[in-house]
Amino acid sequence: MWAGTGPVKALPWKTILGAVSKVYVIVTLAGMMVSAVIAGFSGFLGFTLGSVIVYLWFTLDIVVAVKSEKVSMAESARRLMAVYVLKVVLGLVLLLVVPVPQNLLNGWLLTGAILGVSLWLATLMKALTGLRILYFDDHDQEIARRGER
Repeated sequence: MWAGTGPVKALPWKTILGAVSKVYVIVTLAGMMVSAVIAGFSGFLGFTLGSVIVYLWFTLDIVVAVKSEKVSMAESARRLMAVYVLKVVLGLVLLLVVPVPQNLLNGWLLTGAILGVSLWLATLMKALTGLRILYFDDHDQEIARRGER
């Protein structure tokens, strides 16, 4: 139902994760084969690592959304923003601190990561396009006025 007429229906995060995962696995397997043929084992390993890192990063968003939307949609948005900042900082620290083996610096790690991000965002946008997302949740505003949380 829509805000003001009853409870707001939660977004189908698990369904979105399933749809993205199906496409992601197929494209990642194809990319792994192509990278292995072109660059051998180091290309295969680099592409796989780039893809897996991106998949784990975005899956963390889904887990946070599923857990936090039980509280409220506004809380879910706040937590997703906090996790986004945390992921950016953590990713920066990992890039600066963790040494990458020389044989993975062949462009395939970056290729896997860029393809992964592009694929994830495209599939997510396709899944979210059909949803009518509320930007304002009257229920959350009413709770805030009463001082509850």
